Amino acid sequence: MRHEIAHMLWWRLSLREDFLNAFREMFGDERIDYTTSLENHYHQGPPVGWEQAYITSYASAHPHEDWAETAASLLHLTDITDSFVASGLVSPEMPSHGWDPYAEPDTELLVHVASAIVMRVNHINRSMGLSDVYPYVLSETAHRKLAFVHDWLRRGAQGR
Repeated sequence: MRHEIAHMLWWRLSLREDFLNAFREMFGDERIDYTTSLENHYHQGPPVGWEQAYITSYASAHPHEDWAETAASLLHLTDITDSFVASGLVSPEMPSHGWDPYAEPDTELLVHVASAIVMRVNHINRSMGLSDVYPYVLSETAHRKLAFVHDWLRRGAQGR
């Protein structure tokens, strides 16, 4: 669901010309044929080394999917962290008691805290034979894309 919401958020932000220019610089030109891109992805798979530039292999299919996978990942991290805080749990990485991940302007801090939390939760899940709650490894490029999404979502379609 977060992935699909991210597509709607992209559409809303795309009303801003400054967003589109910045988006194309970060994610690529979304005007390339979507259907052909997806067909290529499903028939040929992701490019070799996709892990260095994308959060998921599906993100490599098209700039729209890269945005949606990245934005969904940011929402996952924020929601998981918020649930952790709301449950009264604490982590040494948290900047303060009652810290609000939704209000955090610093993407690096948000991702740092969230990554520490999901790593611990993943270990708990594995001990129970369950899948990782957050199975993604974040490359430097993924970190930059997460920061881009975070910045633009904080600005909003009508914002600064």
